Amino acid sequence: MIILVEADQFDREDVDLAMACLRWKGSDPKDCDPAGFLKDQCLILDTNPPSPRHWIAKWEEESKGYKDDNYIKFWHIPTEENRSNLPPNYIENLARQYANNPAMYARMLRGEYAEAFDGSPVFWAFNQSHAYGDLPFVKGAYLLVGWDFGATAQANVFSCYYEKNGYEYVWDLWEHYDEQTDTENQCRSVQKILNEVFEFHNDRTFCAGVLHFCDPAGAQRRDTGDSLSILKTYGFYPGYRRVGLQNSIAAYNRFLEAKDDNGDPLYRIDETGCPKLFAASAGGYRYPSEGEPGFGGDAPGKGPFFGNFDHVADASRYQKAGILRVMKVGVDNKPSVGRLFRRRKLNKIRKYR
Repeated sequence: MIILVEADQFDREDVDLAMACLRWKGSDPKDCDPAGFLKDQCLILDTNPPSPRHWIAKWEEESKGYKDDNYIKFWHIPTEENRSNLPPNYIENLARQYANNPAMYARMLRGEYAEAFDGSPVFWAFNQSHAYGDLPFVKGAYLLVGWDFGATAQANVFSCYYEKNGYEYVWDLWEHYDEQTDTENQCRSVQKILNEVFEFHNDRTFCAGVLHFCDPAGAQRRDTGDSLSILKTYGFYPGYRRVGLQNSIAAYNRFLEAKDDNGDPLYRIDETGCPKLFAASAGGYRYPSEGEPGFGGDAPGKGPFFGNFDHVADASRYQKAGILRVMKVGVDNKPSVGRLFRRRKLNKIRKYR
């Protein structure tokens, strides 16, 4: 047996060498097969989860195609499982330490791969308190759909918007992201999500309405024609508001900081339903570092070089710019909400009667 501690500091070649150094022949017949080879050998890698781009994460993905299930196994162990062996309040202190760093929170407390990005995050006010699992759609709320069009990738963000006691709440519940597609396919995907995930979107006893918002530049040309014209053929009529990039980012961060009288954030995100938006908010959507394209400007990094996080981030930002008072002057009065309804399945948000 060989154990490599802090294994993320090793290269894959180091592990291959360690495996070659394992003892294969033994002297005790009880431990050996008829040819004298040891029946059991093992190499243990012990580490906190690194980036999803790290060779360990890639090896785990690669191992899913192995025919021999016993060749390699991966365990992601949350820190909570080791509580009995840790000092008092260790986990609570760790949670406070990484509350404003969702990537490190996922690594150190949940045992999950997470990207710790270079560069300054655009949504710097985002933290772990905004992250939830299996968020409900609130009865009486509006369903917001944010649209981002692009040549390399397109995105939509589906959110729940409601008011209560004078506060505006937005919960991002679901996302759609696709690359190398067109507006026609994007519309079909949105239509499918509305019918299958938000099957109640036309029930006005439960959902107050569906509001679509997009980039003011949504009329850009593609080989399919005018994007907004295509949306109209599907019955989607998005609104938009012209807000300067930095002004809308500043307002977005103010909204992330906002809390109600109970100290709960007005913004929430479903990590399962919006994985790419969560990664973008946690630092994937960032300003360029020195030596990267766009360094020194005031615009966030865009496109494949920066992970295409700008598309889901922009789709989220457009809808909030179109509806929130903190991001615009004046908004129609919306009905307050009653009780919460939860979804049971990952691919469907249900209402209960």
